[in-house]
Amino acid sequence: MPRSVRDYTDQQIRIRLDTLSGHLLDFQKTSNPDRLRLIRVWARRSAVSMKLFERFYHSREYSSLLNELKTVVHDLSAARDSFILKQLVEGNLAVLNEDEAVAISTFLQLNSSSNEQGDSSSDTSDVSTDAQLLKRILKIELVKKFDSIAIRTSLNTPKNRVPHFKGQYKLPEADCEEQLLDMADEILSPAMSGVIVAAKCLDSSSKIAELHKLRICIKKLRYSIDLMLPGIEIVPKLHNNFAALHEKLRELQDSIGDIHDMDFVLHELFEMLSEAAASRSSAAIGYTKKNYEACLSFDAGIGLMKVANVIQAKRDSQFLQFFRAWNTKPTATLFRSCRKCLPNRA
Repeated sequence: MPRSVRDYTDQQIRIRLDTLSGHLLDFQKTSNPDRLRLIRVWARRSAVSMKLFERFYHSREYSSLLNELKTVVHDLSAARDSFILKQLVEGNLAVLNEDEAVAISTFLQLNSSSNEQGDSSSDTSDVSTDAQLLKRILKIELVKKFDSIAIRTSLNTPKNRVPHFKGQYKLPEADCEEQLLDMADEILSPAMSGVIVAAKCLDSSSKIAELHKLRICIKKLRYSIDLMLPGIEIVPKLHNNFAALHEKLRELQDSIGDIHDMDFVLHELFEMLSEAAASRSSAAIGYTKKNYEACLSFDAGIGLMKVANVIQAKRDSQFLQFFRAWNTKPTATLFRSCRKCLPNRA
């Protein structure tokens, strides 16, 4: 058990930054998509923990480090988007005839090459680009910077200062336990309410922006539970209920994440169809210097529309599965049980 809430926050943030740094070093030895996924997950977990515990580290250095971490999360997400687009399109080429499949592959390859030449900083799923991105992240020295901030904050914090919860930073073990329960209540209660409010969008499968917000709320609640589980072990019922909810949220997050991926790809495909068709029309009458071969062929256009139809059908099926999983009695009971375990302790 930590001696104080500050010890607990230091420990939890450092665990996440250490894990992130470990995956970054592993990727340098063996680069693959799974390791890149782990880096992205732990970067986001680190950012969530630093944001939730920001009240304990009021300093420019801490805010700067948090912003650097948010930039890392954004860059990794952009790299993943390119990978998902390519993966979902190529994974559904089987529905096309040979001419359409070849036309799409040629079109995507030509436009990808064109984009890379036009913007050398463009994010791609290419391993060398990923390696450059991760090498830049390593240079930030996240753990070293955080340790420096934590030590300085501890030295500059008056022993009788009250940050947000009742009591002091340096407290006997029993009082520290009480503070951790207060902190769990303050962090988890609004996160749960956020998910429940956002879930009202499930009355329609077409509310894409609202579904994206629900996905973010589910992710935030899951990472918040993950952050507080070690601190609430002193109350077995509370810990067990939230551990069960954490597992349920993992399933829901994976499911709604797949929906979001397909929504993103469908948006990109329709944008691609619209822009490429306009470019082809302009090229045909001499209004653009763009390489005519890189413009949309009829076979590629028909193929992209077929792929979009298949992805849309899969997306609608996935939404129905998520809707049923969300509306099951066990899920509702689990949320109610967790809320009852967290009465307002203030």
